[in-house]
Amino acid sequence: MSIRIIKKGLLDTIQDGGRYGHQHLGINPTGIMDFVSMRLVNALVGNDEHEAVIEMHWPAPVLKFEKDSCFAISGAEVVAYVDNKVAVPVNRTVFVKAGSQLFFQKKISGARIYLAVQHGFNLKSWLNSNSTHIQLNHGGQLLTTGSVIGYKKTLSETIPTTNICSWYVQSPVHLSDKNIHFTTGKEWLFMSEEMKDQFKQNMYQIDHNSNRMGYRLTGSPVFLTKPTELISTAVTKGTIQLLPNGQPLVLMADHQTTGGYPRIGHVISADIPKLAQFEPGESICFKEITIEEAHNRLQELDLYLTQTEIACKLRMEEV
Repeated sequence: MSIRIIKKGLLDTIQDGGRYGHQHLGINPTGIMDFVSMRLVNALVGNDEHEAVIEMHWPAPVLKFEKDSCFAISGAEVVAYVDNKVAVPVNRTVFVKAGSQLFFQKKISGARIYLAVQHGFNLKSWLNSNSTHIQLNHGGQLLTTGSVIGYKKTLSETIPTTNICSWYVQSPVHLSDKNIHFTTGKEWLFMSEEMKDQFKQNMYQIDHNSNRMGYRLTGSPVFLTKPTELISTAVTKGTIQLLPNGQPLVLMADHQTTGGYPRIGHVISADIPKLAQFEPGESICFKEITIEEAHNRLQELDLYLTQTEIACKLRMEEV
């Protein structure tokens, strides 16, 4: 029981929550860019929230289900079809028979698409994670034309025809809101009040050189009060570094383990999934909040996702 890649997309990989605990060895965590979509798509097929999924970019791949399958897609808003006949909405549970192919015909909004199958994929973990380390081409799987991804378990019943469940989930991520909330970093104190205000009032455009390692931003430059040389220190996903040209760089899932640029802030965890769905050319604005507010927003998001997972589990028991 498996999925076969008939035609590869721009960048298709297996990802989970990440490979943590090894940064001291120079191994970056990698992992999912949008953890909200990962949890939603796993909930839709009755999986544990940590189950590995396929992360896809645009143009997306053509996939063939070689056995009867239960799957779901989430993340970017796309127009997708099974066998170019049956429309597949995002955030719904779908059952397809063996031999069916999934085509992505149009992207409406968002940058990344996620796909999960019931029971998950049969993978060999590396350092307790199934995430694909793209730079090392190790762990998980970097998918190309002809790649096959096995399932952990087959479905117990035969699927006679494509069936899309009537119920759906609602993503809490709203791409119409361009505000990205952040808490201040250690080198924030090295900026003048004027530069701090300018940073928070700027509209920053995501540069086309952005990728899974980091989002380069362009806008009115901001600078420290005086040039400061820093010893390279630990960084993490969401760290906002200030480059020598006065432009910010937000580190994302494939970030390096250490960095020497000033850390003027950190994107809050609750807003990273939204940032991950913005594409090059789109604009964002930074809004400062306290660490307490950041914790509250993450707790509210986790509560919403947990409630959604419980509801989906009950629905799946009725199928």
